[in-house]
Amino acid sequence: IDSTFNFQFSTFNFQLDSIVHDYYLEKAAKAGHSVAQYRMGKMFYYGIIYREDGYEAQKWLSESVGNGNKYADALLGKLYVESDLFGEFRNEGFSHLFKAERNGSEFAAYTLGKYYMDGKYVKKDIAKAIEHLEIASARGNMYADYRLAQIYLFEADIFDMEKALDYVKSCKCPIVVKADGLALGKGVLICNTREEAVEAVSSMMKDEKFGKSGKSVVIEEFLTGPEVSVLAFT
Repeated sequence: IDSTFNFQFSTFNFQLDSIVHDYYLEKAAKAGHSVAQYRMGKMFYYGIIYREDGYEAQKWLSESVGNGNKYADALLGKLYVESDLFGEFRNEGFSHLFKAERNGSEFAAYTLGKYYMDGKYVKKDIAKAIEHLEIASARGNMYADYRLAQIYLFEADIFDMEKALDYVKSCKCPIVVKADGLALGKGVLICNTREEAVEAVSSMMKDEKFGKSGKSVVIEEFLTGPEVSVLAFT
């Protein structure tokens, strides 16, 4: 009985604390406190304590942005880009995200990198994805690190020469440029500098060094260490 009473009392205290918290947070937000306005908008955006409500989120985030809050800028941008409620504001959403990134928001940089990597709300562009994700990574965003690992560790099949050149110019060296087709074991070039990578792409895709086999290329991270080949016979 005592343990049940204690649990119920603790739950009551938590609910009371939440009510008091909400009261003072909303009071501060209405008084013009930008962080409180951002917190209100964030709670309505994600449905934390309050029910999820895009219009309420927009109201509080817009007020916070008006008071110079870069975090609200980033979240308002995400709301405008992703929510069906504000389809006509998508371009404005990107403007908010770019502004927040310039003002130091790692969340905005990560979000832009994710958009360019996935190609869902904007045309897919790996070079731009890397640019924004590296900004987010430098600011300590671990999700950006994971996204960059996905880009660098998994193969990138590229058929357009200009895109291939843009991509290698954004990569960390050394990297490996491979002809996508059969090239008698000669179609793999290890490039220690971006200049060598550009030359490798040009020789394959423009000069047709390996014929049709090099009309598309695969660009990979250069890995060091033991290599094991496994053959299985049945």
